[in-house]
Amino acid sequence: MEIQLTHEVSALINFRNYEFQDPKSHGYRWVDLKHLRFPSESVGVQELLAALIGHEQFRDD
Repeated sequence: MEIQLTHEVSALINFRNYEFQDPKSHGYRWVDLKHLRFPSESVGVQELLAALIGHEQFRDD
């Protein structure tokens, strides 16, 4: 059984303007949130994980 995940929304939180304690410090840090809907029928954890890893939104980098 192939599980169909549906991408609903994405959000990017960028810490570009974060004030570090050391003024010389700088980092490229961000959090990329992905909301995916999976079917309500009972599926196994391994099948759900495989569907997530195989989804185009999971491997978008």
